[in-house]
Amino acid sequence: MSYILAFVEIMSAIFSRKSKVVSIVIAATLIILIGWSSGTADYIVNEGRYYYYDAEWLLSKTEPLFTLIMKIFNNAGVQFRTFLVLEAVFIISVFSWFIQKESACANFVLLLYFIWPFCRDAVVLRTTLGAAFIYVAFHFYLKSEKRNLVWFVLAISVAGMIHYGMLFYFVLLIPAFVPSKADIVHNRAVRLFAYIFVAELLVFQAFPQLPFTGALMNKINFVLRRSVETTSIITAPGTLRTLFMFILYFFLHCQVKGKLKRNVTRNEEKINKIEKIFNINLYQLLCIPLYNFVPDLWRLQQMLMILNYVEFSFYLDSYFRHKYKRSEMIFIAESVGYAFIYLYVIVLRTNQFRTVLRPLFENNVLFG
Repeated sequence: MSYILAFVEIMSAIFSRKSKVVSIVIAATLIILIGWSSGTADYIVNEGRYYYYDAEWLLSKTEPLFTLIMKIFNNAGVQFRTFLVLEAVFIISVFSWFIQKESACANFVLLLYFIWPFCRDAVVLRTTLGAAFIYVAFHFYLKSEKRNLVWFVLAISVAGMIHYGMLFYFVLLIPAFVPSKADIVHNRAVRLFAYIFVAELLVFQAFPQLPFTGALMNKINFVLRRSVETTSIITAPGTLRTLFMFILYFFLHCQVKGKLKRNVTRNEEKINKIEKIFNINLYQLLCIPLYNFVPDLWRLQQMLMILNYVEFSFYLDSYFRHKYKRSEMIFIAESVGYAFIYLYVIVLRTNQFRTVLRPLFENNVLFG
């Protein structure tokens, strides 16, 4: 039943771009899948954390605000299932609000989010709750006025008290405090460093026989493989997949930017937004060396997907206004392929298909 409903909603999102009803139905389905499913990879962990939030070993591993939230609901006698539903309502409501505010095609963004990374977000709920506040921060960050930075800092601070990894996004404040002329140099320096870093990793992996690359790549792989001790996702090949997915994003980014620049005057605000989104992706890419020390940082890339999908929606600003356009349909296929490749690499080809995806759709109290 869940699979059929998901398929119908995906098709509805493609053919009903402007429909508020479709948006509401998709959001409601996401809430139901999170709130009433069980047996997913972290379900027992989340339930145990909720009921035993005051255990000494948990207090040392849980951020203060999330502990306080669980304490309040526990003292109020709220069962874990109800807490899960309320958490799902809040998270999906914030995501939907951001999508409606920032995107040019809300249902298209919801469709891509449904494909990926919704199934992972439904499992790592502490991270996803923090991500909800991060998207509040992104809403203010994408605005041009610097007075919005106060709200940005506040939202990041709240997110960091739910999951410490969210504090990484304070790095986005750097451009705000750089003089306007130096800002150009800063942006170019960040991009140049990111491009060199990516190119070096790809060249060293592809041509290990080149002089000096063997020893250097061994050191790089040593750092990357150390992460295997703490997470099953971040490995040296996994890092290359991260770089590969960034290249795919960059390919789609260039298409969106190219189309918007055909009418710079009309699309100036959107061009500024996609530049900011692109810079956020670059900063995230530079986190790769830190995975060994802070393994949870890899999840931050997963969080950027809604932001990237919002950027992709700008390509479809006139989508279905009168009729199908060949270029738009090709872009839709490319965007869906981008999301599906992520789903395949992280879930479908791994044991997460059994521990994440299937329980989410098949162990649902309401859908049966």
